[in-house]
Amino acid sequence: MIVITWIKRIFGTLWRVINQLARLVQFALLLLMLMFIAVALTPPQVRVPEAAVLVLAPEGTIVEELSGDPLERAFAAARGSALDETRLKDMLDAVRAAKEDERIKALYLHLDGLGGAGLSKLQELADEILSFRQSGKPVIAAGDSYTRNQYYLAAQADEIYMHPMGFVLIEGYSRYMPYFKSALDALQVDFHVWSAGEYKS
Repeated sequence: MIVITWIKRIFGTLWRVINQLARLVQFALLLLMLMFIAVALTPPQVRVPEAAVLVLAPEGTIVEELSGDPLERAFAAARGSALDETRLKDMLDAVRAAKEDERIKALYLHLDGLGGAGLSKLQELADEILSFRQSGKPVIAAGDSYTRNQYYLAAQADEIYMHPMGFVLIEGYSRYMPYFKSALDALQVDFHVWSAGEYKS
């Protein structure tokens, strides 16, 4: 009987130790998971040196709001199939902050990744770049080549650099204007055209 009692005590003590260890491991895993979530949700801290250049490098389409909800975008980024979109407000905020920041000495436009963008968005961003330039800080644009949208922004810079084998593809924005002649004829609307200068109308 004494032996059985001792065996029960040993196994009971052993079970309590194992149970406490299991709880400790569970608590450690929970703590580790919470730390991982906290690190993932914490925005990265950017250290700006005393003399720096702001690099504005939009990727894909310039949009007002990103497509999909944040969870969908996170899963898409994890799969490596994230949509190439750059939010206009993020770029405007960055340029405005850089204009006031004494540590930022210049603005560098790297426009090779820029795809589609509406003219109103380009105008808003161009106005902000021009305001940065008028603050006395230089704006430099560089790229392998320039499409219409890329060159529209690059034209706001003090200096534009291009690869010697590059090209500039400027189609103009007016070619996309709607053609209303048939509608005006059907509605019997009369219009007048004034010219200013030899090549202006």
